[in-house]
Amino acid sequence: EEGSVLPKLLMKVATYGIVMMALKYGKQNREGGDAGASKPQPWFIERITSILDVFTGQRDTVLLPGTQTLRVGTSTATNDDTKTTVYIVPDFLPTDTAIRWKEGARYEWARDSPAFHFVSLPLTNTRIHAEGESSATESMNATAHAARSEGQHSMARWELQSAHPLATEVTRILTKSDIKDKLVALGMEKGADMKEASVTRYSAGDFVYSAGGKVERKSRWTVIVSLADIKDGVSRVRFACASEGNSDEDIKEWCDTVKLDFNTAIVFSSNEGAVPVYEIMPNGLDGHYGVEGIYTRRSEEEAIQMEDKEL
Repeated sequence: EEGSVLPKLLMKVATYGIVMMALKYGKQNREGGDAGASKPQPWFIERITSILDVFTGQRDTVLLPGTQTLRVGTSTATNDDTKTTVYIVPDFLPTDTAIRWKEGARYEWARDSPAFHFVSLPLTNTRIHAEGESSATESMNATAHAARSEGQHSMARWELQSAHPLATEVTRILTKSDIKDKLVALGMEKGADMKEASVTRYSAGDFVYSAGGKVERKSRWTVIVSLADIKDGVSRVRFACASEGNSDEDIKEWCDTVKLDFNTAIVFSSNEGAVPVYEIMPNGLDGHYGVEGIYTRRSEEEAIQMEDKEL
């Protein structure tokens, strides 16, 4: 029995030291100003800090000025709860950035740029060059609308190629600390990384319909930012009702419709691996531009690999 005292004592000392390091890092991050200038935390410190923040109340959601929230439905019930939270955040981007992105996208479209491609689902994400392909895009759009009417995940819209300078700038800005800090304030994990970003254009009749469902990782955040102003007409996103039961059949109606004003962001996360049933509604006018970003949490294996590279 006496021989077991020393290992227990050493374990307590080690645990105390790790907890104190986590508290120190957490305090520095909350008081240190620009998160982008701070040294990255080791993955295990970040995980412990996150747990401590929950227990000490430091991880509460902080709503930015003017933010609205909705409780909406998903297609996957978990513990008889199919609701998840959607945030509507005005003035999400710096105003000059939002204007520059919109004018840049408009310029590329006006000069019939080959950088814009038509993206359609469920046709295996087929992409068609913008130039001289009107009959093909009309056919793909019709197929996408047919899938939408049957409740299948579908879309029909234009996207800027990821290698285009404007698209790479969008990716860079959406990964900056000031943007990610806004999402962390809403509950996103600090270690989340950008998975993909896109510059979008919706012509008349274009849309996105997400039938919800499971995602590979339980922590996935989606950001949809509108770059459409009042002269472009009204762009809207609508969300399915939150079901009281645990059957996918309960998702039949739309309950919340959100008007997308210029530089307004729709932000939501997966809820126990489920995502909202939503639709970026078909537009009656051309020229609705926007940007989208998807962030995912690093796995523990990826976090360890990143930590090893930094050492």
